[in-house]
Amino acid sequence: MNPVLELREVDASYGPFRALFGVSLTVAAGGSVALLGANGAGKTTVARVASGLVAPTSGSVLVDGQDLTGVQPHQYARGRRSRPDRSPTPPICTRRSGPRPGGSLRVRHADRC
Repeated sequence: MNPVLELREVDASYGPFRALFGVSLTVAAGGSVALLGANGAGKTTVARVASGLVAPTSGSVLVDGQDLTGVQPHQYARGRRSRPDRSPTPPICTRRSGPRPGGSLRVRHADRC
């Protein structure tokens, strides 16, 4: 079975600043990964490269076995049959449905918000 997400020897930069050096990561179908590290260690950059928001300067990004290195983020979703987390689309909520300063949280059903 192919991994859902795979980063192979990815380097990434923000201008002259190199943020990632040879990062490899594999996420199996149904699996999860936690990225832990100090501030400035590259956790956010790994997520941005994996989602297509930052193009890697070298290496490759594979999603469902397809090489998407350098592909625009909106193109990642094309051809996917469902949302990755398989949850229903959340309802649109207003700020009144959340917590209120000095008040209590009103609990409502997810379908009504």
